[in-house]
Amino acid sequence: MEDVNDQEEYGVKRAFFVPNDVFNPENAPTTGLEYLRKVMFETAKCPATVVADVDPSWKKVSSKVEASVERRVPDRFLPTERFEAEVIANFSRLRLEVSQCRSSKTKMESDIPVPQQHYEWADLCYGNEFALKHYDQNIRPNNETTEKKAVMKPYLSFVLKMSQADIEKLLELHKEWLEPPGSFTLAIGQWLFSLMALIEKPLTAEFVSVLRDICRVCQRERSILVGISGR
Repeated sequence: MEDVNDQEEYGVKRAFFVPNDVFNPENAPTTGLEYLRKVMFETAKCPATVVADVDPSWKKVSSKVEASVERRVPDRFLPTERFEAEVIANFSRLRLEVSQCRSSKTKMESDIPVPQQHYEWADLCYGNEFALKHYDQNIRPNNETTEKKAVMKPYLSFVLKMSQADIEKLLELHKEWLEPPGSFTLAIGQWLFSLMALIEKPLTAEFVSVLRDICRVCQRERSILVGISGR
């Protein structure tokens, strides 16, 4: 039987090693390790792609679905295949370097605490004026002042101390902040790029939906910039 311990599905590291001792998969597992080996054995037999058999008679019922059609971007504004390949290669290398920094014993972490409230995230990343624009002033912490202070850029020393839950929360907040057209800025682009480099797999269906929404918003913002540049 193939050593399923050597497999890494979806690029996710194993939580712990399961010895691949000889066992009979036809027998019911009697220990926890036997149960894990049974599960791994059954998983190895599952096909990578499954196609459902759809009854053709179901297609007789016609339904119209209205879909929003995004304006097509002119070819002169689209990246070339060479540029896309270089960006993907550089981004993959960046993710690897970030992963190595996370696993390193010597971490340079910032002394700034990770925010817990939505207002605090907005204030930290983009300043008090931005936070007040998106959130009610009454929810501002009691010890928070309205005076301007330096915003936090996505430095490695700070983002390394963020948990995966913090990263997903901040990306979900960015989806909300980008809802009004024309909201995209250079600073938001820097934070999005940095957070994307920190994402760890596997991803939940809900978080994948958030990433899709962010992609749609960025596509819309690109169309706005294209419209301005094309005038």
